[in-house]
Amino acid sequence: RNSQIFLVNLYVAEEIFVPTDYATIQAAVDAAMEGDVIIVSPGTYFENVDFKGKAITVRSEEPADWDIVNSTIIKAKTINQYSICVSFYHNEGPDSMLEGFTLINGAGADITYNYSYNSTGYSCQYPGGGIFCLDSSPTINRCMIRNNGGSESTGKKAYYGGGMALLGNCQAVISNCYIIDNFAYNSGSAIFIRSSVPALATPTIRNCSITYNNTYWPMSTS
Repeated sequence: RNSQIFLVNLYVAEEIFVPTDYATIQAAVDAAMEGDVIIVSPGTYFENVDFKGKAITVRSEEPADWDIVNSTIIKAKTINQYSICVSFYHNEGPDSMLEGFTLINGAGADITYNYSYNSTGYSCQYPGGGIFCLDSSPTINRCMIRNNGGSESTGKKAYYGGGMALLGNCQAVISNCYIIDNFAYNSGSAIFIRSSVPALATPTIRNCSITYNNTYWPMSTS
């Protein structure tokens, strides 16, 4: 009679605390495994957070408390005049979750997104500010997305989607958020959505307050 032994590696999702376990949100994301929950204490974090395709939750200590949300701030760090608070561009899905943050000071990803519509080619430069999402479908809940996109009077500015840019194959879910006081030089001061295949650009935006967002071009609306 033969006996067989099977070794199975089991991973139990962990809670990771910032700044107790890691000094920065990005360092915690880099260390996280699938299913982990990163819990961030109140404070201002000068970062450009990239989820790197991971199915993890990044949240404040208490997303249901707007006082905590308002005091847990990701303030985008400027690199070559451009900056994004939080980026999703590694095919993230709905299990990549951002919850309970204030996002400020984002002012465009340093890329040009090319797309076509009715056989005509278009491009948009420097998209996004608070959130940049390309071919990804994350879940974003109870965030305050404000004062992103730069301004016409500064050297840095988002051309499209000062609050957020949702591009390509994107079915992101954005719920219970405030998107206010954002700027775009060209179009989509609050939210900019584009794809070569419009049927794939179908984000869900529900129970959000979207107001006081402005563009430089008067005929552009958010």
